[in-house]
Amino acid sequence: MPISVRGAEKVTTPGNQVGGAAVRLYSNLADPLARLHAVHDDAMAAKHGSQALGHDLLEQIMDDLPHSVAESFVRYAVVPQVNVTVSNLRGPDVPLYVAGARLVHFYPLNIATDYIGLTHTAFSYDGSLWVAAVACRNMMPDPAFYADCLRASFDELIAAALPRP
Repeated sequence: MPISVRGAEKVTTPGNQVGGAAVRLYSNLADPLARLHAVHDDAMAAKHGSQALGHDLLEQIMDDLPHSVAESFVRYAVVPQVNVTVSNLRGPDVPLYVAGARLVHFYPLNIATDYIGLTHTAFSYDGSLWVAAVACRNMMPDPAFYADCLRASFDELIAAALPRP
């Protein structure tokens, strides 16, 4: 789970400053609401743990270790914990305009990187939520099947969350 590590003192520093925390997806839980609550609880625990250790712990370790040791640490200790990323960005709650034209659609994008072959990015804008998944074809040969599964899982979650008549 990406976590912003930009502190109040870093407001003027350009670029993204992102750390991360490992969060289980609990795909072993069949009940969609139980799965959602388990992921939420794990994400909150990961955030609190990251705050306790310091958001920039990994950056500090990487800066202090010799390059070859840091590279091995990332390859053998960090990367095996990460195989998918899920990130969200809160966008504006009001419509945006450029030269008088209203922005009507927003498509979030992310990139698959070495060892992380599947990314999800959610972005909210003016009362809508867009979710995009990007997959490496070598790691996921049939992303259309995955998209179908993602839609079915979302529909199942919505159905479980709605009150029963």
